Amino acid sequence: MNTSHVYAHEPSRALVKNIMEDVIRAANSFGHKFDADREIEQMLKNTSTVASDYKPSMLLDSERGNPMEVEVILGNPLRLAQKNGVSVPYLESIYSVCSAINASKQGKIVVDAKI
Repeated sequence: MNTSHVYAHEPSRALVKNIMEDVIRAANSFGHKFDADREIEQMLKNTSTVASDYKPSMLLDSERGNPMEVEVILGNPLRLAQKNGVSVPYLESIYSVCSAINASKQGKIVVDAKI
């Protein structure tokens, strides 16, 4: 989904906000002083005015048949949060799903018919 589609769908928009909060919490655990509400409001405002209908890089990767940059975009902040004992459940969930999509597209997931 592009940014306009994500923002038009309330559950997706809420998920994006929760993931942003997770990333900000992780950054703040390393001494940064981000105000989550202010940062998220500004990011959403900027995206809706400047990047309407924007395709994120992981979407472009997927459309081109390339592996998504899951480790860099999601894995790094996840591991840093875990290093500091910060709970980031939304980031962890989206990382798991995107990692599974990558693995599946690369043929690294073998399905056993006896589930």
